[in-house]
This record gives sequence, C-alpha cells and structure tokens, in this order.
Amino acid sequence: MRHPSATRVYPKENPRWRCNDRKVKAQQVVYKPAVGYVGDDVFELQVLQTNGQVFEYVYHLKVVGKSGGRADIRP
Repeated sequence: MRHPSATRVYPKENPRWRCNDRKVKAQQVVYKPAVGYVGDDVFELQVLQTNGQVFEYVYHLKVVGKSGGRADIRP
C-alpha cells in the first residue's frame, strides 16, 4: 500500500470540476507477483471508510510475460 497524492478528474459539467486542480491524499494498491510466476491470481481488498462503511473488492488477474515487476491495480 502506498500513499501518493492524486488529482480528481471531473468533467466540466460536474459541479465538482473545480476540484480537478487540487491534490488530495490517496492510497494505491500495488500487486507484485513472485519472480517468474505466470498464471492466474486473485486477491481481495477491503476498504473501511471513516463513516463505518465497508467495501470489498475481488480482483482476478492473469499474469503474463515477465513476472517480478509490478502492476498497479485500480477498482
């Protein structure tokens, strides 16, 4: 898990478009397969919001070619 800053991208028609120029704290999940691994993989991500809501995501991945690098995963 990383904690970079990010910007949002709202279309001009959205009332939040002015937020596009503001950087916000973000979280980034990085998937890194074992060196040499090729094949299917899966992982689950649980997100806990400050208001108590819980979201669960399941990611099914196919690792192809060179492994040992990393792939950024986004819901």
